[in-house]
Amino acid sequence: MLSLALTAALFLADPAASRVDVSGGVSVELRGGRAPVDPASRPEWGILTILTPDVDMEVATRRGTLLNFGYTPRVQYRSANRLDINRPILLHQAYATLAQQLDPRWVLGVNLGGSIGEADYNSAPVVLGADQAQLPDAQVLQIAAASASARLDGRLTRRHTLGFLLDTVYRTPLDQAETTIIVDPDAPTAGDDTNGPGGVPEQLNVEAGVALNTRVTPVDGVEVSVRPGFFDYNQGGTQYATVSGIAEWERQIRPSLSTSVGGGVFYFTGVGETRSESIPVQPVALTSVTGGLVRRASYNVDATLGAGVAPYFNRARISLDSRATLSGNVAINIPPRWTVRVIGAALTNATAEPLPDTGNGNPATETQMRLALPVTYQIDERQQFEFGFLGTVRGPHVQADTFEFNQLETWLYVAYRIGAGTARGGQEVGQSGSGAVTRSARGEAGAAAGGRR
Repeated sequence: MLSLALTAALFLADPAASRVDVSGGVSVELRGGRAPVDPASRPEWGILTILTPDVDMEVATRRGTLLNFGYTPRVQYRSANRLDINRPILLHQAYATLAQQLDPRWVLGVNLGGSIGEADYNSAPVVLGADQAQLPDAQVLQIAAASASARLDGRLTRRHTLGFLLDTVYRTPLDQAETTIIVDPDAPTAGDDTNGPGGVPEQLNVEAGVALNTRVTPVDGVEVSVRPGFFDYNQGGTQYATVSGIAEWERQIRPSLSTSVGGGVFYFTGVGETRSESIPVQPVALTSVTGGLVRRASYNVDATLGAGVAPYFNRARISLDSRATLSGNVAINIPPRWTVRVIGAALTNATAEPLPDTGNGNPATETQMRLALPVTYQIDERQQFEFGFLGTVRGPHVQADTFEFNQLETWLYVAYRIGAGTARGGQEVGQSGSGAVTRSARGEAGAAAGGRR
């Protein structure tokens, strides 16, 4: 009944709509293991229950437009509860996407995402990004985040393509309790940024870009990109103007496997009263291999492996640092129902000296290693079952006087998902149809406004 009402409303609003599909579902995840409640505490045993219902809509028009909308609240409760609040914590998440074929050569893509609510030590990566090593010094974080991006891609000639990008990410704390926000004294600063609400600084990141890709040979391509940007902490407290230039070479090893390597420079400078004592130019290097490794009648192996060095804006403290990363995602598909994934990542600040200690006297978290081992069983077109292991360790700079992984988070989990939709075969649409029960199996990559920078 709801789907018929939504479909009728869309056709009345847009007579050009050729098809409207809606879907809904719910995932239930149960974890057992150990994790801290904040970066300064020791890991404690507990049981984590996560409930994530969702609703999605997809609209396809005769004008070549594809629209997707979705909403996913995330309800989480930990037993035994060690948090300051004795109730489940709730995080609202929503997204919208647009794909538009403007003409035979140009395609426009728009992505919007947002989240608002509460996050603890376990769920902070959903709003700050799974690649954020330093977590806020707060048991429960009240936060809102939003992202918006637009990309225009066009084919100039048979060998040349041109792309334009505009990307914005905004995060702000919502609670009014004053908690310490750490400032790197060597980073550009202006005014008093040492205190603020919620354990994270308010932050706005705007980035534009233009990229030219040239097909040099049938299997080789070269892309040159330039990206100017602007980053603002605490509404003008600390501001950066940035620009990066990167050249990347890509080779198609075989139809299902490619590799790339690239490098460039990243320049930043303080804006207004912001001043800097650090070197304003930092290197950028990256390499990756992605595609199908093995194709057999009984199983397939796909993988994405990457490594790089690049500057990044810290989302929990006011600093801009160079960081080295290593990541891998291997998926073993065993038709018709099983998928086994190995998802791993490691990162550390690529600096000679550690960052200053946090406000509570503990060393800053600059190193992180993550591992996820999800095993998914497709019961039928509407139901999935998943089990596996999740692990994260965090620690200080590798050159710290007393280096050790002092934040250990390990979970064994089981999860079940059921969903249905009006698309062909009752399949779900939008982000819910990604083929994984939990965000853990997707490497937390699908989180709305989930901190690309």
